[in-house]
Amino acid sequence: MSSTSVANDNGYLALADVIEVIGDLDGAWRLIGGQMVTLHVLHHQVDVVARETADTDLGAERVLASDSRLPAGMAALGYTLVGGNTFVRGEAPGQRSIDVLAPIRYGVNGRSNTPAGNLSVDESPGLRLGLQRPPDRVHVTVRLTTADELSLTVDLPDLLSAIVLKLGAYRTRLAPRDIEDLWPMPRSVSRSWWWAWVRSMRGGVA
Repeated sequence: MSSTSVANDNGYLALADVIEVIGDLDGAWRLIGGQMVTLHVLHHQVDVVARETADTDLGAERVLASDSRLPAGMAALGYTLVGGNTFVRGEAPGQRSIDVLAPIRYGVNGRSNTPAGNLSVDESPGLRLGLQRPPDRVHVTVRLTTADELSLTVDLPDLLSAIVLKLGAYRTRLAPRDIEDLWPMPRSVSRSWWWAWVRSMRGGVA
């Protein structure tokens, strides 16, 4: 896939950075937010224009979010912790930003600034489901506007969890971008079922 703007470049560079840091840490994680939607849409070959996003949203089990090696690793890559759960590197227009979110501990409404080791993370409705269900693991090569390429292996929430996450986000903040993110998802589900049927007809060979 090709990045179409500096903003998208920043988002994928941030994603590459956080994947590098969390690779050896304990605890499950999922990419959530706008990049989750973009990669699901591309993975399932849905013909829509993906929304640009300049940041990375990491949904992580608390054992991972609480690990002191997470902020230490981000600091080693030049990131500064801002606001309790956001890592920022550089200045605009090349600024990279990563938000760390955790599943809800109690009830159904997510809380802000909940303790997680050295961080204070926001809770994401639906993230617990996404972490409990097997991920959709995708391998993607991103060509940046600089012509550099990134090869990434990303754990996405499965499609059901992704829809639940976006519904939870919309219920919490009523942001139009969550509706924009939601509408391609049922088409991704349809494509997923279609390709599963095709593979079954071919004896499991895509």
